[in-house]
Amino acid sequence: MITPFLLYLLKANIALAVFCLFYRLFLRHETFYTYNRVYFLLIAVLVILFPLVDLSMFFPVARPFIIMPEMTPEIDAEFIGGVHKLLPGDYITIGLLSVSGILVLRFLIQLASLFNLYTQSDKKLVHNKQVFIINDKVNPFSFFKWVFLNPALHDNNDLREIVSHESIHVKQGHTFDILVYELASAFFWYNPFIWFIRSDMKQNIEFLTDRETLRGGYNKRHYQYNLLKVSKIPVVSSIVNNFNFNDLKNRIVMMNKQQSSNSHLFKYILIVPLFVCATLLVNSKDMTDNEDTEIVNAGNIIADNVAIAFDKDIHDFGTIRESEGNKSAIFTFVNTGDTPIVIENVTASCGCTIPEWTKESVMPGTAGYIRATYDPLGRVYPFNRSLTVHFNVEPYKVVLHVKGMVVK
Repeated sequence: MITPFLLYLLKANIALAVFCLFYRLFLRHETFYTYNRVYFLLIAVLVILFPLVDLSMFFPVARPFIIMPEMTPEIDAEFIGGVHKLLPGDYITIGLLSVSGILVLRFLIQLASLFNLYTQSDKKLVHNKQVFIINDKVNPFSFFKWVFLNPALHDNNDLREIVSHESIHVKQGHTFDILVYELASAFFWYNPFIWFIRSDMKQNIEFLTDRETLRGGYNKRHYQYNLLKVSKIPVVSSIVNNFNFNDLKNRIVMMNKQQSSNSHLFKYILIVPLFVCATLLVNSKDMTDNEDTEIVNAGNIIADNVAIAFDKDIHDFGTIRESEGNKSAIFTFVNTGDTPIVIENVTASCGCTIPEWTKESVMPGTAGYIRATYDPLGRVYPFNRSLTVHFNVEPYKVVLHVKGMVVK
């Protein structure tokens, strides 16, 4: 069964695919490089936030069943604090995050290597710009405010263009964009769309820098020839701005492309309906939970000697302050039938609500629980979140709710 974290990842990856396809279909061949850069940075934020959007405040929620509280005894604290047993979804999560951890470690090693290179390099003024001199055969590159190059590999005219190019990377802070997508690719490494959009982002940065460099009065043909000459020099790292980017053909094509007409700016207006559609798409489960759940009376949840009684199906926190932190509600139920009951999984409609539940079999005459912990941080508005409880017996699925109002 899918866990809340895997559900969050599924929604985030769907949003990532939608935004990547939109760029490739509508924006990739436009010369609005600055707008495209903003688009890429917005994607990095929105993909993380979309799965957390709470749509329940806009859609009415039906009660899944009627409660019979007289059938439900108390459950002691020791029972609630039972040992958590790992589910298949937990193992998948551990596997995904383990690979992400390795990629983040690789990223940190690259950062350490660059810092080591910085400490060992000599500073020198080249065409009135401070650069760090390296003696190895390495492609010129920049990292934040540092520009690294080997002057022995380039003639004076080429050096002037290279220093101007890297200075634009430094001035516009392109290293930040690259680091954002390095971390994003470590987190979403299994999704091919993250690698596509990471490549597109780096290309766009080079398109933008090439344009600004040529506006400095350099000869376009000489500049392109300079790119070709350094194309065979090895790059030092994937987390820096290299003077020569691998996809030279596209860079040269875009340098010679006619400026896009301002009438094409309407494509960016399409981002608004894209935002709305992507939000509805990745949160569609929030609105369909109730449609897929049979509305039954808790006292009538009886099939093949199975009977389940809950103490409640809705917990109202009332008004809570954001500063108070997480709030928890406990739903208890009793197996009043003759057959053991197992909760196979509990899925929350939002990553803001974390479920815990009884992992062992609930024998006849004993009780189980579902705990819902709601995080109010950054969610100052009314909320109504659902938790779908999946049983191994009929009714197989029932829905619980936590609701309230978060204030500052």
